[in-house]
Amino acid sequence: MNTEETQWDAIVVGSGIGGMAVASILSRLQKKRVLVLERHWVPGGQTHEFTRKGKYSWDVGLHYVGGMEVGSPSRGIMDYVTGGGVDWNPLPDAFEHLSFPGAEFQMPKTEEAMIRALGARFPGEAKGIRAFFKDMKRATDWMTLDFSRQLMPPPIAAITGLLAARHRAMATAPTARALGKRVKDPLLKAILTGTWGDYGLPPGRSAFALHSLVVRSYLEGAWFPEGGASTLASSISRVVENAGGRIVVSAEVLEILVDRGAAKGVRVRLGKGAGAREATFEAPLIFSAAGAGVTYGKLLRPHVPAAWVEALEKFPAGMSAVTLFLGLKDDPSSLGFRGENRWIYGSTDHDALAANGASLLDGRPGSCFLSFPSLKQKNPKYHTAEIISHAVASDFSKWAGSTWMKRGEDYLAAKERIADGLLDFVEARHPGFKALVDYRELSTPLSYESFLGWRRGEFYGLAGVGGRYALPWLRVRTPVRGCYLAGCDVMSLGIMGALMGGVAAAAISMGPAGWPKVMKAMRTARPAK
Repeated sequence: MNTEETQWDAIVVGSGIGGMAVASILSRLQKKRVLVLERHWVPGGQTHEFTRKGKYSWDVGLHYVGGMEVGSPSRGIMDYVTGGGVDWNPLPDAFEHLSFPGAEFQMPKTEEAMIRALGARFPGEAKGIRAFFKDMKRATDWMTLDFSRQLMPPPIAAITGLLAARHRAMATAPTARALGKRVKDPLLKAILTGTWGDYGLPPGRSAFALHSLVVRSYLEGAWFPEGGASTLASSISRVVENAGGRIVVSAEVLEILVDRGAAKGVRVRLGKGAGAREATFEAPLIFSAAGAGVTYGKLLRPHVPAAWVEALEKFPAGMSAVTLFLGLKDDPSSLGFRGENRWIYGSTDHDALAANGASLLDGRPGSCFLSFPSLKQKNPKYHTAEIISHAVASDFSKWAGSTWMKRGEDYLAAKERIADGLLDFVEARHPGFKALVDYRELSTPLSYESFLGWRRGEFYGLAGVGGRYALPWLRVRTPVRGCYLAGCDVMSLGIMGALMGGVAAAAISMGPAGWPKVMKAMRTARPAK
């Protein structure tokens, strides 16, 4: 980077999809020169990829995305932000396969097909199943209205709040409570909440609105970017750079600079190790996509109410994860896999499984998510798989503060136990799987702390509990003029949630007419190439 270039129109902290969405919209719609600063040495946040042995590549956080059918609003937003540079491959229609002891279930595409399939499997619960899907729509509508209020003028926002109030209690209640009012069968409950890994909290802890939003986003199918998740960052980078902006990696923001209540720039550590040095960059607009914890607990700490920082420190911890990245010797379709997601559970009690982190460390996982990135591509040259199991980050606290690749022999031994346990767990359900493995590498919650800077190794941002929707600091606007929060903490967890958090931040920074301008641009403009 040309370090003499210190003045910018806007600065974005973090190159995940939320931060990159801000940069793209400001570049395209307002012709701003945007500087994006990323602490990792590759851009993309949870959408970045890495490669081993010169041939095996994996996506670290994007495994599938809903709502990418051509002509849908979500696809229009994604196409605009990426400059039309990403093609989306559909997953098989039955893209969710759930496995429990003695029971299997494939989730069909479309809401009505799902209701019919579940009703046929559990005929005595048919009425409750249909009522539960109606409840999910109400909870999703509430969440959308609650999020939209920050985009509206105060009088309209107040009216919207009144309209949404009647569903607030249901939407913010635990998913298990909402589910228990409609159905009773333990296996049915386990199926209806079997994809809780998409938002990272089991049904006893997750907000029903979050569960509903995520589940409903996949009712019309799922998609995966051709070429892998890194195509999102590379496509957006071209949009930003064409407008005179820059994406800079190995650039850790240490502080957001504030002058008389207004943001004026950032203090940054450029580079790694002994060659690192500090620099200052200035802009009248600062967007933090690094999460509320980092933004308020570190970057803006002297400029926000102490009560906010205290609340963040006491906020319930979310789940983290371990991921076993596998390079395969041969095509896994030989074992019957077709690119669908496999959710494998050792019992129907999701909350008990989520709490049993000690068994994972001992090499005895209770559940996992099995995915095949290569099967989601059109013509893969090499084949890969990922096995993900949710973890309690505090179980890895004995190695906290250690350096990547230098965490000690006991840490490496723990990783080997976990990896062996995950492979054995999958092998028991899919004999012959272990024989396909050519290369393996395990990441732990410490990886998310090191590379993403997320507090407590959380995989999904702030935990999706019901209490988060009453917090005044989980909004785009911060107490500092010209400084905005973007990403998953201001809307919803996951790729689309983070994307919409970025879209909202860009729109709000443009003033009262910002949201209509952004939506009009996305509906009418041709994607830039």
